[in-house]
Amino acid sequence: MANDVMFNVYKSYFSMGLFTADDINLFVSVGDLSQAQANEILQAE
Repeated sequence: MANDVMFNVYKSYFSMGLFTADDINLFVSVGDLSQAQANEILQAE
């Protein structure tokens, strides 16, 4: 699970369009984000 700092980085990069939903799902699959964290990021979409 990503720590709070990295979670905030991923979230802000996603909101800026630097990461896609596929990227966020990849981070979940490699264990860098929890599914709950990914859901929170993707709900901002």
